[in-house]
Amino acid sequence: MKKDKLPDSAAREAIVRERSRNVVVEAGAGTGKTHTLVNRILELIAPASSPHPHPLPLSRIAAITFTRKAAGELQLRIRQALLESLAKTPPQDDARRSLLATALGEVDIAFVGTIHSFSDRLLRMRPVEAEISPSYEIIDPEDPVVAETAELLLTSAESGLLPEALTPVMPSHGLSRAQVEEAQLTIQDYLDAGLRAETQTSEHSPKPGFDALVRAMVIQRDVPFPRPEVPKPPLDKARQVIRDFIRRIDALPGDSEGTRWFKNLRSALKECLEEETPIALYASLRRTILFAPKFRKGANFPDDPEGWRFWKEFSAGDKKNEVAPLQEILLAPLGGWLGARLARIAPAVVAAYEHVKARHECVDQTDLLIKLRNILERNERGIRAFYQRLFDHILVDEFQDTDPLQAEILFFLAEDGQSARRWDEVQLTPGRLTIVGDPKQSIYRFRRADIVTYADVRERMTGQRALERRLETNFRSRPSLVGYYNERLPDLLGKPPENGRSFDREHGIAFYEDLAPGPIEDASPVLHVLPYSDPEAAKLYAGRARRIEAEMLARYLRWLKDESSLEVRDRETDQTRPVEFGDIAVLAQTTTNLPLLFRAMERFGIPYAARGATLFLREPVIRQLILGLRAVADESDGIAQAAFFRPPFFAIDLADVIAGRLEEDDVRRSPRVKEAASRAQEARELLHALRKSRFEGLPSQAARRLMEETAFARTLSLLPNGSQKLAAAREVLFILDELVAREGIDFDGATSCLRDWIDSPVQMDSPAPVSGQAVLVLTIHQAKGLEFPVVVLWDGFAKLGARTDGSPWKVRRDGNWAIQLEGLKAGSKAGRSLIEQERAIEKEEKKRLYYVAATRARDLLVVPMPNQGKKDKISHVLAGDLTGETVLKMEEFRTGDLPKWAAGVSEAPAFPEIRFGNARAEKELREAW
Repeated sequence: MKKDKLPDSAAREAIVRERSRNVVVEAGAGTGKTHTLVNRILELIAPASSPHPHPLPLSRIAAITFTRKAAGELQLRIRQALLESLAKTPPQDDARRSLLATALGEVDIAFVGTIHSFSDRLLRMRPVEAEISPSYEIIDPEDPVVAETAELLLTSAESGLLPEALTPVMPSHGLSRAQVEEAQLTIQDYLDAGLRAETQTSEHSPKPGFDALVRAMVIQRDVPFPRPEVPKPPLDKARQVIRDFIRRIDALPGDSEGTRWFKNLRSALKECLEEETPIALYASLRRTILFAPKFRKGANFPDDPEGWRFWKEFSAGDKKNEVAPLQEILLAPLGGWLGARLARIAPAVVAAYEHVKARHECVDQTDLLIKLRNILERNERGIRAFYQRLFDHILVDEFQDTDPLQAEILFFLAEDGQSARRWDEVQLTPGRLTIVGDPKQSIYRFRRADIVTYADVRERMTGQRALERRLETNFRSRPSLVGYYNERLPDLLGKPPENGRSFDREHGIAFYEDLAPGPIEDASPVLHVLPYSDPEAAKLYAGRARRIEAEMLARYLRWLKDESSLEVRDRETDQTRPVEFGDIAVLAQTTTNLPLLFRAMERFGIPYAARGATLFLREPVIRQLILGLRAVADESDGIAQAAFFRPPFFAIDLADVIAGRLEEDDVRRSPRVKEAASRAQEARELLHALRKSRFEGLPSQAARRLMEETAFARTLSLLPNGSQKLAAAREVLFILDELVAREGIDFDGATSCLRDWIDSPVQMDSPAPVSGQAVLVLTIHQAKGLEFPVVVLWDGFAKLGARTDGSPWKVRRDGNWAIQLEGLKAGSKAGRSLIEQERAIEKEEKKRLYYVAATRARDLLVVPMPNQGKKDKISHVLAGDLTGETVLKMEEFRTGDLPKWAAGVSEAPAFPEIRFGNARAEKELREAW
């Protein structure tokens, strides 16, 4: 298939050559948008079209993308395109060759980067107007500073010293002492009400605490909102609601277990009514009703239909008619009162955050956007014109992940003149702005990306006569795989309505639009469906399902590599060859249950490298290494000291440690005790030597000694996937040295930071696969922008309607706000709150995650699917009831009765178990004591 036969070749040509209008490009997955963007940049620099428009220097073009990795790739692609074009340009075309050569020399200084690096670069030109120090440092991520802010607010409020703590920043934030004292009392009442100080994570979804509320207020601090009035505590209303509820309990006629629970609840509620203060009543009520048991109709309400209906009304309400649960109604009066008070502390939270940043002399990524937007909006001393003169054209990739602040910045920079007071009043300069995006790949809402902003910008640009084109030809996936996308993904994302709209603003829905197959040789099958069930259980529950799926996938991956005849296209040569482990990526929505898969892959000898979220710091070997390093630094850390004496450093058990502390006469009584004492003494001497020399040289040198002089490195080299584990351990050494250099601390300080990460893991990437031939396990977010010959979706048991990790605080630019914590809900408007709207939008984003995951596949998509219970899983939407030659449905995987393809897969040789002493030696030691 030739390029001129592509269904969107005219659109591609128009995008590249347009100069008189701004350009809006919607590019589906795998449609070569980066290639088109590079061609447009090349045409702007050295026009090949006739008549030749005015060329633009590369130094006066800004190319902005979403991640540093994508920016680096874009810069590389620009350099390659310039070199190739220079080589193809005839020697007699001196003018164009000169333009290309000049641009080639400007690649390294061109404005190619993320919006944050772009903003940083501009702010450093005018630090006085931006009111920042020219030597500021940027923190990324801001999580440690946010956590410190939450701790400052909690501890200062509890001790009654919050006004004193915030005194340095109160004037600059327009806060009076009375306002800070009010915030202090609110935080104290929050804690007295029994609400969480720290977010509690669980397998299903986190339960946000005060720290999550602080984080949400910090992240959304650029959105001004009118503080609600100080509400009066509705004590009488709260008591009346409780009394009404008690009367309804009294009217229940049944005597089932569930109804008896309600009858017992009545006495507890009467005790709540005796509380005299609003906070005491709210706290008592929360303890009484919030943590109710889970009842089932047949087991707990047999022959009691009235009781069952009351239980459903209490626990679930009527979602169809938008009637809240009685549980929520009982808490609503005082929860709404406390929630409104919490909304009023937002300015104090922001002031505390600024105070903590000032102590560290740093700014975060959002600060860069806020400060640049502010000086552009104020436009003092002609600063908007100053920045506009820097650029002739701005191109933005991945615009569906844009931050609202980013949109404002871009519009001000591309304005025709400098008269607009707000970004939505801007008239754009024709031919100055190009945006490229795909709303179906908008998956970064947790990083402030706003798909509604994308829609707003797109509408404003097209309303000002921008050229709008769509790329639809997929150059990544096999044609049969593209056909699968067009058949099944509309069921996931929804089909466009008859009016042709591709986006539903109210619900955050980006409808699926068909892709066209590219000039790629086809092959079948392109979809493997892996059904599984548990014949020993009548109902398949999530925990059991994921353990079965983990074993099935491990066996499948070994079968795919060793037994199947699958051939994939090599990513370097594009030639077909047998599949290798390095061609496979396992993509996960969340990392919570991935350790199940890791253990299964190790069991079957499958090399793997895990990347994404907190996987690196959750690896047991890494946690052991960090504890070992901390044992060297801090002899008072009991957990770290215990870890040092255990595998993989030493095989010393508690009995050995005790033996080392016995009197000499006791040791001589038994050879076993003597041997145990010797082992413990040897370990102690090494620990003492490491501690004594830890400040000699770089911290990594002490860490390397720990790994080499104990059994750590030798043990890891023998473990399944040992080479990758060793690479991850060596990564810790680099992190140690980086912490020391960046923070100006020593070995003890750096290991203390690492020790904190064990309790609260931060996001950090693992090293790349050592050999290149390892299965890559990563989150769907990390896979964005990548492609793999084989994509395996993890967790076929996940549901479309699963709970989301919604923010406890949401505020909009129209002044509407909402807050929602466990048992607490408040907002500026009655009815469906912003939080509920946000969660509905997040559910749509979850669907888009699986669109992104599926479209990463080049040759094969693998979908595990539970074959038991309700067909309400995402895997059923993606692969249920599919037939045809493009689909291979594997024989069902059943524990205890393995299918032929799985039964032939052998486990890897087991690593010898490390035994920690024996009972006889322990008995002798106890007798010696």
